Amino acid sequence: MTNPFNSENFQEEMKPKLSMAFKALEYENIESSIQKACVEMSDKLGSETYEAICAKPEPTPDPEPTPEEESEEQVEDLQEQETETANEEEATDSGVKTEALDYLQRAILHFALYHHIIYLIANVSNDGVTVTKSDDKTTIYKYQQDQLEENLIADAWFWLNRLIKLLNDNPEEFPSWKDSEAHKQMEDLPVSLSDFERYTGVSDPTFLLYAGWIVREVYRECIMSRTKEASLSEVQKQAICYDVMARACRRLAFHALPSPIRIDINNEMGKNHAAQADTTIREKVAGVFAEKAAAYWKAVDAELERKKEEQTATYKSTRQVSERDKFAVS
Repeated sequence: MTNPFNSENFQEEMKPKLSMAFKALEYENIESSIQKACVEMSDKLGSETYEAICAKPEPTPDPEPTPEEESEEQVEDLQEQETETANEEEATDSGVKTEALDYLQRAILHFALYHHIIYLIANVSNDGVTVTKSDDKTTIYKYQQDQLEENLIADAWFWLNRLIKLLNDNPEEFPSWKDSEAHKQMEDLPVSLSDFERYTGVSDPTFLLYAGWIVREVYRECIMSRTKEASLSEVQKQAICYDVMARACRRLAFHALPSPIRIDINNEMGKNHAAQADTTIREKVAGVFAEKAAAYWKAVDAELERKKEEQTATYKSTRQVSERDKFAVS
């Protein structure tokens, strides 16, 4: 798997993309977390797309020779036009791919530093694990570390969102993305990103990269078990979105959670819940979304029941014939 960074010029390349870090931060000091973030991006974007983004643009081949019958002036004009066109196409292609690589590097750096913070705080040696504390330096406070981690995740999501949008807007430059399973799974979901934004406030395409499998799970377990209709009503979409948020809160890694869930968890942790386990706080936040989902699932059941009653034909009771009825006999 390709690493989009070079250890030789890492500090010069890293500093503009991760400006809060000192230029003295060495590549070898955070290499393990960079590699971890690279593996995660390769898995989420698809290995072919990831490698295509990391690859250097291929040089433009020379124009094909013109038939000998054409005049020398025509040959020169044609070659000039082909060269100009090739240069324009190469500049456009190179610009898009350079932009994609820049977004990928920024996302990887922010994810990597988020994962590596605890290792940067702790000094591991033969004498044990210590932290830095001197006259002009002291260890970061917990609330400062929490805010730093939140900002790193938010920035990583920002750049990954930009990368996904760039890939979607330029299918010709990234055919591997257009045909990848990751892209197909995002496009084939029963609810769209606009549905999540409308109902839960989540507008990040990155969320669908991480939670797409949960969306399909909810649809399979809670929709297909109730109805075989292909189209979804608004109340069904609402139920799916809130149910996905509840399950994501319980089952996804913290850095894979969207901003609304991360903010709720951080708020709960700030309410003097330091002694509570992370799972307890997650369950509390998940319960809020699950409660809303349960209310919408009840509305879904009522909606389906109403449709069932409307589609069921009703007939009058069969007329009973008695011996007192009169019949005309011809």
